[in-house]
Amino acid sequence: MNEKLIELLAYIVSSAVGCLNEPKIYGSLRLIDTTQKIIELFNELNLVEDENLNEIANIINEEKSLCMSDDAAFEKMLNSVSDKLVQLIVNEGK
Repeated sequence: MNEKLIELLAYIVSSAVGCLNEPKIYGSLRLIDTTQKIIELFNELNLVEDENLNEIANIINEEKSLCMSDDAAFEKMLNSVSDKLVQLIVNEGK
């Protein structure tokens, strides 16, 4: 079994435990951080390598800490990433 996959699963489970007692916004932080980790794992395992996904991972990496200082900017980043993923889905369907 791949060690990185086990680490990702452990991160997800520990995040679920942490969300029980953490501020509400940390749930969104943990989910978007998991998104970044999945994209990076896919790249590392040569499962999917896509510039659009890499761009999304970079945006997340650069802006996820906004949840600590600027809720509105963090929400804007989440919506932007969501929009980019929708566009990828739409483009794949063409």
